[in-house]
Amino acid sequence: MGAITAMQLCYDHPERVRTAVELSVPPGFMTFSPKIAAGFRHPPRFIWHRRGASLRGVFSEAYVAHPLSQETADSHLAPMCRPAIDAAVRPLTRGMILPEAMRLGRGVYRRRRLTVPTLFVFGRRDRPWSEENMERICRDP
Repeated sequence: MGAITAMQLCYDHPERVRTAVELSVPPGFMTFSPKIAAGFRHPPRFIWHRRGASLRGVFSEAYVAHPLSQETADSHLAPMCRPAIDAAVRPLTRGMILPEAMRLGRGVYRRRRLTVPTLFVFGRRDRPWSEENMERICRDP
């Protein structure tokens, strides 16, 4: 959720941001391509999340270069076990992530100028955000 908030802040209030760094997330000005569809397999798990259901799939091989131990994944997911947080997953996804995904899909950010100096960082094994895919979806790679 932080990446969405940071992107919105950079575009809507650039005077409040000196510089930004985004880690392993596609830029808002990207052009959608079928090659990056795999990067969006996880939202349905959040959209139709039921309280108490596991979100372990977000740590699957589709998203991580090296499998996480059960202990590490559990530590990342532990906060989701709190009732208030668990209950917020679906409404947050529907109220924030889906509307923003629709804006991205419509090219809202492609038509705007990102004026804040922003560094987008990806690992060589990031999936599906590979160097090849980033060159494909960014207009000025």
